[in-house]
Amino acid sequence: MLNHSLFYTKAIGRQLPQVMIALMNFGGTFLCEAANILLLCTIGNAQDIIINMIAFMVIAEIQYYYAKSLQNDAIKEEVKAATL
Repeated sequence: MLNHSLFYTKAIGRQLPQVMIALMNFGGTFLCEAANILLLCTIGNAQDIIINMIAFMVIAEIQYYYAKSLQNDAIKEEVKAATL
């Protein structure tokens, strides 16, 4: 989204919200991964680490399916047409 907003959006006024959303997405992902690593580092036994890793993988798969379902959304095409 950051590349799209900087290279393809011609109106300067529309670039700022797109850049802010991209940075917010990056920041949220980075903090989430930092929290996951901190959680895994504080666990004492191996069984709990394995259980938490499986839970993280399930959450990642749910996010993948959700993002894939939004690829063919009509709103995405309207937003793309409005920004170009």
